[in-house]
Amino acid sequence: MPEGDNKVRILALEVGGPIARLCITEHDRRSISSGQSIKCPDRKLVKEAEIECSLHPTIISLVAEFLEGEDEISIGVFSLACFIANDQTCNLLKIPHWPQIKAVELKAALSIKEVFLLNDFEAPCYALPYLQESDLIPLTDHQPQPDATVGLLGPRLGLGEAFMLPGNVVLATEGGHTEFPAMDDEDWEL
Repeated sequence: MPEGDNKVRILALEVGGPIARLCITEHDRRSISSGQSIKCPDRKLVKEAEIECSLHPTIISLVAEFLEGEDEISIGVFSLACFIANDQTCNLLKIPHWPQIKAVELKAALSIKEVFLLNDFEAPCYALPYLQESDLIPLTDHQPQPDATVGLLGPRLGLGEAFMLPGNVVLATEGGHTEFPAMDDEDWEL
């Protein structure tokens, strides 16, 4: 992409199991700098794919294959089903043949200007403020409270959990890669 171009390309990758889901989107640079990229009408899907993780010895080789022939990527966001350490490193327990993942190594090996590793439930938690009331299904008769803490829970390979505190501060957690059996009728309804 030529210098001074007003477009920014973002790589998004999600690994929550044996399949990696990847896409490249293109955004107007002004929407990124203003923090409006999620609801930005100029966002354009450039490319997407699902790739089996077992076919690649590392996450770098998987992403490099996907990016082959593509223009420069400015931002890479990697949503991974594991604990992300403060130094932006992690180990994907469900893909044991991959070595430790390090943001700094992804950045260098893939020539991406900025790389961010996020827990797989942390990533969608950032989108919560952009949901409309029609997107939500109430679980109780209680009315939502403005500026309250919001929890995001869901079954995946374990129990995924993340929380958004007032001020849009996101806390990722690991609910655990354990069984989560339904114990009563209310559990089955959920």
